[in-house]
Amino acid sequence: MRPIAFAALALAILAQPALAAAPDPSAPVTAFHTGLAGLTRTDRAADLRLVKRLAAKSFDVDAIVRGVMGTAYDTATPAQRAQLSDVFLRGMTARVEKEAATSGQMTVVKVTPAGAGLWLVATRTVRGTATSALTWRVRAEASGPKIIDVLQSGGSLVALQHNVFQQALRGHDVAWVIADMARRAG
Repeated sequence: MRPIAFAALALAILAQPALAAAPDPSAPVTAFHTGLAGLTRTDRAADLRLVKRLAAKSFDVDAIVRGVMGTAYDTATPAQRAQLSDVFLRGMTARVEKEAATSGQMTVVKVTPAGAGLWLVATRTVRGTATSALTWRVRAEASGPKIIDVLQSGGSLVALQHNVFQQALRGHDVAWVIADMARRAG
């Protein structure tokens, strides 16, 4: 009887799903920062391609676009959503180039749970004598944790862009607003 009980116990243990290692919420943040070391700063097209690849791995760009567009997301065409994604990535590339974020040493200061499957990842980047602090909102997803927002001085960049988008919608349609954002992003 003992071998049968042991066999049943072994089968029950083997039938249980393997315990997956807990995701590291800081992984997309550090991967993005590390990847930015590949920016050329002389070839804008190459830099944009690199940022797009890094963003696809580290950010939930669709969630960010949804956050920026708000209720307009539901009425926007897939092409308009894709165009806004591209505007977001070009703007991110320009900001990274302007602030030279890749030249500093980034440290993850703290990871704080912020709800079911959500974390706040606080980082500090030191460049020479300058220090900058960012907090990254990260969400658990099937493909691993992804960045869904960046907080600077306590303010959400997605919320800021959402407010700009909504203000512009008051006098124009979605196509005009996206085209205007594209013109400003360069």
